Amino acid sequence: LYSTGRYGLDVNSRAVRYRMRGLDMQCLVFVQDDGEKSIMQGPSSIDLINAQAVNEYFDDVIQQHASMVTTEISQVPLSGVLALLNSARRAGVLTILDLDIPPSVAIREAKLGSLEELLVCVRGADVLKASKSSVIELSQWLGNRNAKCSSFAELARFLAKECGSKLVCITTGAEGCVLATSELLVEVPAHQVTVVVDTMGAGDAFLGGLIFGIHKAGIPDTVMELRELGTTANAFGAACVCSVGSVPVVDESRDRLLSFLPFTALGKVPKGSSGVDGFVSSLANDVQALAHLLSKVYVTKEGADKVIGLINSSRGHLFTSGIGKSGSVAERFAASLSSVEVPSSYVNACHWTHGDLGKAQRGRDIVLFISHSGSTEECVTAARHLVAKGVTTVGLIGRKDSPLSKVCTLCIYYDSESLNEPFGCVPTSSVILQEAVCNGMVVELMHQREVSKSTFLSNHPGGNIGTRHISS
Repeated sequence: LYSTGRYGLDVNSRAVRYRMRGLDMQCLVFVQDDGEKSIMQGPSSIDLINAQAVNEYFDDVIQQHASMVTTEISQVPLSGVLALLNSARRAGVLTILDLDIPPSVAIREAKLGSLEELLVCVRGADVLKASKSSVIELSQWLGNRNAKCSSFAELARFLAKECGSKLVCITTGAEGCVLATSELLVEVPAHQVTVVVDTMGAGDAFLGGLIFGIHKAGIPDTVMELRELGTTANAFGAACVCSVGSVPVVDESRDRLLSFLPFTALGKVPKGSSGVDGFVSSLANDVQALAHLLSKVYVTKEGADKVIGLINSSRGHLFTSGIGKSGSVAERFAASLSSVEVPSSYVNACHWTHGDLGKAQRGRDIVLFISHSGSTEECVTAARHLVAKGVTTVGLIGRKDSPLSKVCTLCIYYDSESLNEPFGCVPTSSVILQEAVCNGMVVELMHQREVSKSTFLSNHPGGNIGTRHISS
């Protein structure tokens, strides 16, 4: 529409356009059964919402009543967009700007204003949302000469820094979205829908979800919160593409949206007892942490595959080690491995330098350390002594750039930055991730070694499992 200026020139279209003349913003959308559509938009007062109109008709309302102001670069003159942003800034309320069309189209074909005005607008909004069709061009105009060969994650970081935005969101269609603040960055995959019926309005629906999430919880402070916001916005977009003409189907669209939304998106459950909120939010955090681990499974699995290959090729003993909660996970891991024919033992990381270094044999045995931070002094010290002795060491670590990762022969990483634990340090979701990775390795080793049920039960004759085996 903007790039050609020649939309609807047949007799019927001209008739509709003639009857719409003088109307105060009317848009007719003709939708066919298969989702194809035609749009006829009449001349509207939107064209007249310049700075003067904003100051006369909107400023008082914003100053007295607004808690958030959203606008877009699409149809409103840029002088009006800038006046809205300035009014909101004076009122001290959050602003969201949707760059709905490529900047060149806004300036040339749509004639909304000048390049200078557009750049002031994108630099003046607290939250900048842009589509992948517009973000490359915008980045170029802001001085990024490598925009065409940059990833959307790199462009999001660039825009957050260059524009001074509290939040930048780039929609990438079927791939999902990228969200960035000055310190945080997440790439959130799109929700998978069975059938994409119609993509019309998906961007607007996404923006609605973004507004909803920000209104509920504000600008995210953690990676977990940032990912939840992206997942929420994606849910709105995904629900939109499942109906014709972006028109919601009563009940069906609502239920679909609710099924897409993250567990915590609708807020806390009503307080019935002092522990309910913490209990539910903890479960939600664990689910989100596992979902993130699964979304990055190829990174985690790459390290796990190498470690599993090392264990399979070893003729020696596997020792697991750690301290604190990570030590408890390591002890359980060794017990599970032994039950599936992988000779394993647990050694407290504190004990290695007090005589237990003699347990591990050069060139035969493997020692696997579990440490969330990767900087636990006892683990790092023990690993250095073992490496000096010629023993192969492996790490299951929450952070790549850590002292332990620099010592160990191989490492498996999970993303500790995505966790939302009490006080930022109480081991909760991190323990869940460690256990999940350990479980995955146990099951994979069972598959590769073709461990049978009878073999497992012969190693586990005690307890309820053994009792059931004997009785059967």
